[in-house]
Amino acid sequence: DSIGVNHTDIVYLDDLDMGFWSQLSFSIDLGFEMTRSNNFRKFTTTTRLGYPAKRWALDAYYRTLFSRQDETDDIDRSEGGIGYRYFLPKDWYPLVSLDFLASTELNLDLRTTAKLGIGKYIIHTNKSYWGLAVGGNFNNENYFADTILFDSAAPDRRSMEVFLSTEYNMFNMGDLDLLSGLTAYPSLTESGRWRVDFKIETRYEMWFDDDFYIKLSYSLNYDSQPPEGATDLDYVLQTGFGW
Repeated sequence: DSIGVNHTDIVYLDDLDMGFWSQLSFSIDLGFEMTRSNNFRKFTTTTRLGYPAKRWALDAYYRTLFSRQDETDDIDRSEGGIGYRYFLPKDWYPLVSLDFLASTELNLDLRTTAKLGIGKYIIHTNKSYWGLAVGGNFNNENYFADTILFDSAAPDRRSMEVFLSTEYNMFNMGDLDLLSGLTAYPSLTESGRWRVDFKIETRYEMWFDDDFYIKLSYSLNYDSQPPEGATDLDYVLQTGFGW
């Protein structure tokens, strides 16, 4: 069949009917640092999985960091999640996502968040998009016990939050991609508490094969009311080589 479309409404053309594997995207990158001083070792890895369909998209990610050094506490950090969006007319989309974070710096054995909301693309072109979203979030937190002082773990916390987020993605700009996002979580059930998650990631495709890339990323987590013994701010700067 033939259809008439205004060319200014076309973001990009992609074949969605060549089977499951042709629509699936996957990337993995690794980073490693080592120094003789204090027997320092640090390993990082990030994996991403994406599947776009005609009316919906599914994305998943997993990121880890392990750091070992003599005479210093080990540092472990893991985070991941899966998100689903359904595309509506006029660039609106409902969304649902499930994310988790474990961090020794934040004394988090596991933080699980479940979001449900609605978003809209303010900018949506074949080179970039900028979206805004708002909704509700359920936050469940479990903490580590203090193994040095033999203190019991802080009580688990469960709270309801509002989330306000913005995300900007720049792609098809030569060999450079940029992804950034900022989400604020004002609490509805814990007076005065609010959290912030921020991320920015840039990838540069290698000249010999555009499936390979080098990456630089920065992520930050802030909690205005952290548990006793934990910091209110945690951030990670990562570099890596990926495919």
